[in-house]
Amino acid sequence: NLNKLNKLDLSDNKISFIESKSFINQTDLQTLYLSVNNLTYIENETFRNLIQLKSLQLDNNQIEYLDSNLFDNCTQLEDLFLHKNRIYLIHDQNLFSKLFKLKNLNLNQNSIEFLNSNLFKDTKQLRQLNLYDNQIKNLSTEIFQNNHQLYGLD
Repeated sequence: NLNKLNKLDLSDNKISFIESKSFINQTDLQTLYLSVNNLTYIENETFRNLIQLKSLQLDNNQIEYLDSNLFDNCTQLEDLFLHKNRIYLIHDQNLFSKLFKLKNLNLNQNSIEFLNSNLFKDTKQLRQLNLYDNQIKNLSTEIFQNNHQLYGLD
């Protein structure tokens, strides 16, 4: 019975797929490490029940695309690490809209070309944002207008 688990480290394996119901009973999970695997896609319902999750590490995978509702129930999330993937598109401006407590977001070393001007509008607690080593060509002047706590931008 692992229902009370608060930290799970599955890093440095060869995981290429996670079933959408894999974490369904892990409502107390606060930290999830999925770094250094072979993930290319994460189903929309995968993190649905992780309502206490504070830190999610998905770095060093092969993820190309993030579904629009992927993080909707992760309202306690403070740290989100997506660096060193193959993300080229963040299509939905609401991807991070429910992440009110998000403080650290790392998207560096991907292939992102475009960021919607409203992408970070609801992440008012965001303090550190890493975007370096992407393919971003233009940024809207309004993209960080609600991020008054932001002190680190790479």
